[in-house]
Amino acid sequence: MLELEVYKKKVNAEIDTEFQDKKKFGDVYASPKMIFVKKGLKWYMVSLNKITKAQIIAGSRQLRQCCGAPIYPTKILLLTANTGENLYLNVEETENGDFKRAEALIEFLKQNHQTIEFL
Repeated sequence: MLELEVYKKKVNAEIDTEFQDKKKFGDVYASPKMIFVKKGLKWYMVSLNKITKAQIIAGSRQLRQCCGAPIYPTKILLLTANTGENLYLNVEETENGDFKRAEALIEFLKQNHQTIEFL
């Protein structure tokens, strides 16, 4: 499984610039060269130069762990690295099945990375 790296400010000026230029797409933040995700109090990142394939896949999530809890559809970004490892990132979940942020994320990546194969 492809691992996310912890993002630390003021270690690499180029990555700091990418972090400042990031755009929000649901739970995933993208810049022209990086993907950022916030988990708890920490930010994590992966370089898009390592990625060869990307796709949005469907998933589902139960809101509560009890009977009768609603199940919401989700969209997950699946990134495949040049090593063949996969990384799954939850993009968004919605009640009504309208996944504009996931679609916008794929369009953003297509504009900035012609080397990534989109499935």
